[in-house]
Amino acid sequence: MEDVLTTAAKLRCGPAAAPPLPGHAAIGVTSEAVLKVKGKPVLLESSFLSPGFQCANPDSAGGLCTKFILTAGASTVLKVNNEPVVLATIAATITLAGTLIKVDAGQSILHVRE
Repeated sequence: MEDVLTTAAKLRCGPAAAPPLPGHAAIGVTSEAVLKVKGKPVLLESSFLSPGFQCANPDSAGGLCTKFILTAGASTVLKVNNEPVVLATIAATITLAGTLIKVDAGQSILHVRE
């Protein structure tokens, strides 16, 4: 069972070959999902496709993270409006920043099988 990510999740971007470096900003992801945990909407696949996320990447690549490509973490069991919720097993590549690094799911109440 994996934790469902909410808008309170702590996510970071960083180089694919290294742990998060100082200065790599946290990623803020928004969601309008009706399902909430402790008042925070759960994250859906579309939460990472919209321009509602922000990830400043001040390293030598420069610029902002512009695109997420989710490679793991979409639930096959729990969906909101027929769209998979995103789980703590999330993995993604990010343009200009390398990879997505999950620091914390943002909640530990709602667990789902992947």
